[in-house]
Amino acid sequence: MNNGSINEQLFAFVRPSRTSLAKQYIRQHGLAKIEDLSTETLSHLKTAIASNLSNKVGFLKATSGLGIDKQRLDLIFDNEVHEALEIGGLKYARTEGAATKTWEASGADNCCPDCEEMDGESVPLDSDFSNGCSVAHLHPGCNCETSYQK
Repeated sequence: MNNGSINEQLFAFVRPSRTSLAKQYIRQHGLAKIEDLSTETLSHLKTAIASNLSNKVGFLKATSGLGIDKQRLDLIFDNEVHEALEIGGLKYARTEGAATKTWEASGADNCCPDCEEMDGESVPLDSDFSNGCSVAHLHPGCNCETSYQK
């Protein structure tokens, strides 16, 4: 076995996962668009989201004492997790050597016209899509995804 393949295996072993990159993104940049909650509440929400990234029930339990309406908590969770996973996916794609990315609209009946218009658009990995987004996350409740190609 040559050094190149050993180094590649070691890099693959220590490379952060999409989920760990998403958690890191939430801790550093999450909830940036929310302006009407205290710094303490935002900090608690960030921790709860990062700790329960794939567990909405756990998130809702961890935030039940904050006095925030459940419907708003649902929206915050869904939006922040989707955006963080999309950003984590972009960072992970860079480590994997992806060259391009493609906007994949959800295809659901409730897909908005703006997202439908973006469906299938491909750009170089480090370029923004034509709508100015770096990943397929256009609005709260967006279910689009970014796919990556080498």
